[in-house]
Amino acid sequence: MPDIVATYKPKAGENWASIAFLLWDDEMLMSELIAANPLLSDTVVFEGHETVNVPDLAADVDKTNLPPWRQ
Repeated sequence: MPDIVATYKPKAGENWASIAFLLWDDEMLMSELIAANPLLSDTVVFEGHETVNVPDLAADVDKTNLPPWRQ
């Protein structure tokens, strides 16, 4: 599991993809976010009282296949 670098308090109605996009500009990284929060993994839409652990993805994200404007 990656190191946890922060926490995030979702607003009511947010989901994993919207949080991943907000944090990293990439909703496809929601699986990394879910992996860092196993107790919340069955949550589809947040109610707004949860605390989400934010993993450190700096070393895990492979940027070699990204287009130039995303590197």
